[in-house]
Amino acid sequence: MAQKKKKQHYVPQFYLNAWSIPESHQTYVYDKETDSCRVNNITDVAMENGFYDVVPEDVISKEVLDWFCEKGIPVKQGQSQGLEDGFAEVIEKEFSEILHTIIQRAHEATPWHIKNCFFLSEEWKAELIVHLSLQFVRTKSMRKSFQEASDCLNQALVDMGAPSSMVEESMVSEVEAKNMHVQTLLDIDYLSMIAAAFSRLSWILGINRTAIKLYTSDNPIVTYAHINHPILSMSGINSEGVEVLFPITPDIVLIMVDGSFHKDCVPYERRYLEITNEQTIERYNGTIALQAERTVISADGNFSLLQRMKAKQADVFKQPHTSLRYGGKVYQPRNKQENEG
Repeated sequence: MAQKKKKQHYVPQFYLNAWSIPESHQTYVYDKETDSCRVNNITDVAMENGFYDVVPEDVISKEVLDWFCEKGIPVKQGQSQGLEDGFAEVIEKEFSEILHTIIQRAHEATPWHIKNCFFLSEEWKAELIVHLSLQFVRTKSMRKSFQEASDCLNQALVDMGAPSSMVEESMVSEVEAKNMHVQTLLDIDYLSMIAAAFSRLSWILGINRTAIKLYTSDNPIVTYAHINHPILSMSGINSEGVEVLFPITPDIVLIMVDGSFHKDCVPYERRYLEITNEQTIERYNGTIALQAERTVISADGNFSLLQRMKAKQADVFKQPHTSLRYGGKVYQPRNKQENEG
């Protein structure tokens, strides 16, 4: 019997290796929860023991199980590690091949290539969309959002004077959140909706020509809102004016924008763009740090930007990712101690 995999990554190790310290399997990490920096083995970054371990038939239908098995993804009945095996053996292998090709092309690109060539074909874009959709959904941030949203709703229901039974039913436990997350990961309709959102965006490959290295995090696909709204965040991947960032290496970033708003970016669809403005890279890094679940990752250990952000606002990294506006009030997730109390 194959040995069970205890450490299960929600951000692939092959991806994190781009931020590794030369000739090592380690990287520099800033921990938002403890406000500390350290050198960490990549094996221990963006992972959780048993993160995907569920009995598949307990949370998804046989039809979906059969569909994944037909695609060569070994999510089988009765096998609690089917999801982990599927990601490690099938999905991440394909994801790695695509990103490796993009990285190689970017490194070899001459000024002529940058001006005249695409960094990937339409067919490869369609394949990468599938992997970005899965990565967008598979993170710890996504799993926590189920509990955080239920906690916000719970508070609103209490203030509304809802029946106690409704208030109790609104809370989602850690086990329920895990099952809901797995269901979402294997929900073909939901993944197709995420894929459609990525597909509508204009894609640009940014080549970082500055002295500042791009960060990544345990939540590597982030969004930036270019439009303010009194109620809506406008930072969803389907929002008007949104900019979506996926750092591929410390020197390469996939930039995806709403072309109907960022009209000047449309001519760069699937093309290269050299970034020479350090403020642009710092804006990207600030966005990555803010939306990291807990861990910000750096190739050179330079976290000075984070210290400057904290100097301006001491609790900048303690703001919740989820909130609910209702009746003129903003509800935010309570911490575990408050919930238990």
